[in-house]
Amino acid sequence: MAGPGPGRWWLQSAQRGYDHTRFADVAGAAGLAVSTLQFYFESRDDMLFEALHEWTEHEVRTLEEISVPESSPWDNLVLLVDRALRPVQETADRVLMEFWHASLRDDRLREHGLRLNERYRQPFRAIIRRGVQEGHFHVPSAGADDAIENLTTMVLGLCKDS
Repeated sequence: MAGPGPGRWWLQSAQRGYDHTRFADVAGAAGLAVSTLQFYFESRDDMLFEALHEWTEHEVRTLEEISVPESSPWDNLVLLVDRALRPVQETADRVLMEFWHASLRDDRLREHGLRLNERYRQPFRAIIRRGVQEGHFHVPSAGADDAIENLTTMVLGLCKDS
């Protein structure tokens, strides 16, 4: 996207909740004209997609940066879990939960959410696979993918689409 990144503005202005947040709320928090946002985003959902994408990429970059290649996979996994379990800003948490709720009735939101969820799980997957390869972690006979899925589902509190 070439325009203004709405992630932090969306979360700051989402006091009304996802279903009731308007372009005007986000524009006010960003100090922009509504028309500027509408130039870059055709719909409120497009703006939410970008905001969630921006937030997810920031979190993934942070998870990737706190992993230290010289450290053991176990130490790295502890860092990732600590980061994932930290308290999240109440507004951000509410927007994310409302997004998941809305995605239950909207296929486009659901597909986007599943892609974001997959991206967020990647740093966990990389550390666990490394730990298995180096013999630090032992996984059930079902394999590393099931262990990764179970751990990230518990940590993130999100269920895999079955």
